[in-house]
Amino acid sequence: MKSSADIPMGELWLPTPQRFDKNYAADIRDTASVANIYGKKIASAESITSTGRPWGYGPWDIKSVADQEFLDGINQFTLHVSVHQPNDNAPGLALGVYGMWFNRLDTWSEQARAWTDYIARSSYMLQQGRAVVDVAYFYGQEGSSTTVNGGHAPEITPGFNYDFVNSEALLKEFSVSGGRLKTRGGMEYRVLYLGGTSNQMTLPVLTQLRALAQKGAIVVGLPPDGSPSLSDDAMQWKANVKALWPTNDLVNKVGSGKVYRTENLSQVLGAEGMQPDFAYIKNHEDASVKFYHRVAGDTDIYFVDNRTDQAATIRGDFRVTGKKAEIWMADRGTMHPASFRMHGGVTTVPLKLSPRDAVFVVFRESTKETALEVPEPIRAKVADVNGPWEVTFQPGRGAPKSARFDQLSDWSNSTEPGIKYFSGTATYEKTIEISGAALAQGARLELDLGQVHEIAEVAVNGKAAGIAWKPPYRLDITDAVKAGKNALSIKVVNLWPNRLIGDMQQGATKYAFAPNSTYTENSPLLPSGLIGPVILDRVTTITP
Repeated sequence: MKSSADIPMGELWLPTPQRFDKNYAADIRDTASVANIYGKKIASAESITSTGRPWGYGPWDIKSVADQEFLDGINQFTLHVSVHQPNDNAPGLALGVYGMWFNRLDTWSEQARAWTDYIARSSYMLQQGRAVVDVAYFYGQEGSSTTVNGGHAPEITPGFNYDFVNSEALLKEFSVSGGRLKTRGGMEYRVLYLGGTSNQMTLPVLTQLRALAQKGAIVVGLPPDGSPSLSDDAMQWKANVKALWPTNDLVNKVGSGKVYRTENLSQVLGAEGMQPDFAYIKNHEDASVKFYHRVAGDTDIYFVDNRTDQAATIRGDFRVTGKKAEIWMADRGTMHPASFRMHGGVTTVPLKLSPRDAVFVVFRESTKETALEVPEPIRAKVADVNGPWEVTFQPGRGAPKSARFDQLSDWSNSTEPGIKYFSGTATYEKTIEISGAALAQGARLELDLGQVHEIAEVAVNGKAAGIAWKPPYRLDITDAVKAGKNALSIKVVNLWPNRLIGDMQQGATKYAFAPNSTYTENSPLLPSGLIGPVILDRVTTITP
């Protein structure tokens, strides 16, 4: 059905305790597979649908789910959901208990551009050219990919990606050229794997498998036990099975192709000498770094994502050679050259990924050099930015107009109820002294905010320096500072739940309008505010 749509679409929910038994990974991978097979540029998805914690998710909370969509080949987000708000009573109306409550009355709506820019840049990059996928995964004829796989996307050999293939696509879209499976939409695959319910297979599918193998395809899987159809010719069916799997040997030559009698895909990829498209050595036991690869003309684009809450310092091996490596940062909109070393048909690139970090590793410029060392920037602390801080709170949310913070602290631990239960924007202000030596030519100044809940927007001397929405909460303030005294302003935004919980306290004044709130007076408060420590760093880039 998705193949008939101009833009195939799936859905992926934010995993919550209320949806623990649901996994939409098969659906979004199926969506991207359809786009790839049929040559459609866009693979879209209903994205970040959630329940269970109304207005309780910030950009950092939902980043790993957004990145999972990119890893599965989605390159356009349809955010669920933005309910129309007819007035300014916040946080306003909702679609029952369903979110992500993304509208103009959310606390971080004024800062949302920083996050949506990340989504937009990543989507744009992943709309270029075509996907590079090694394995066509035929999942059988007993239902859809989501039904056959129970909503879960099967894991295959690390370092390789796959697309789902159904019988309609296999029969109508696939051919073989130069030993590669090719589709009319322009995709190429190196191996056809028989998974899912391939133990039941109709005669037309068997006939097509035989034809593809005869022309040079590599097919991996066990012979079927029978056919789900009552109209198949039994003799022809058996003859095709025998032609594809004539012996019990691991591999049988069929025409110009091969049929491996095994479910062990890793064994076959190794036997065929196929290098992983991406590989790395774990720097800790729980490390998990995933990828998605596209090629546009002579440019290779890899989306590389750290799937854990621990930093990952790795050396990634990319199945590309003859090109310089670059790191493109979708969260910042920046790019820089990367160190690399070519060997054995791969290019090794060192990567330092912070928790949940994602970068694009791009190979676009040809080079005769086989190695390049790009020195790491040197970071040196210039000063600790300590209190006191003058803090002004957004009006109409129950907090005092202003407060003096001698030390940074979590609002939810405050003894002042107006601060403890505050939700919205608070502005921290102070004057900082910067020496002329810190502004030496060639160096940049970065403000490291430490721990932030949830988003910070920084200005220096009235000039905007940017928005930080994910760790490390660092912003380049070089172009806004001067030697001497500088006026520092940090807007910090938390989430709605604390105010909604405060409104439920006995005898409390109601400040929020949230008819769909599920919070009680005993609901746990969320960490909030600028917690720090705040540090001013000098960053020096060394030219290789």
